[in-house]
Amino acid sequence: MNILDKFRLNNRVALISGGNRGLGKAIALALAEAGGRVAITSRSLAHAQEVAAGIETSTGQMCRAVAPHFKKQRYGRVINLGSIMSAAYHPSRSCSLA
Repeated sequence: MNILDKFRLNNRVALISGGNRGLGKAIALALAEAGGRVAITSRSLAHAQEVAAGIETSTGQMCRAVAPHFKKQRYGRVINLGSIMSAAYHPSRSCSLA
């Protein structure tokens, strides 16, 4: 067994916040190359979709872009992570995060 096989992410889902540029984009690409399914969150859905499509094309792994709608709460922002992970696992479903 190759040492890199121990780090495979097959059948795992990674959620990358800010994965449409810079370090987040590099991490998303690396995790997809390791075999993981990747969900990218971003405020810009259009740009994140371009990045996700590029990652899917280059790695062959599923990569989805979602732009969550944040609810303002008393103590900051709340996000429904279950909806994001569902979108990563089931690409035919839409991801509505209200």
